[in-house]
Amino acid sequence: MIYSCCIFVYCMFECFKIKNSVNYHLLFTLVLFSLIVTTVYLKVKEPVFHQVPSILV
Repeated sequence: MIYSCCIFVYCMFECFKIKNSVNYHLLFTLVLFSLIVTTVYLKVKEPVFHQVPSILV
């Protein structure tokens, strides 16, 4: 779900741009976000950590 969301966001920004270039800043940010979420998920082993506020956990 996280990966498909990142691909969707990247495609939304890339499809509606005017110039013919690659947005490396957005690409780096989305890859970093995906890696951080994956790492946290592998460490915590709780599938709902990103859906519930930490106060309720």
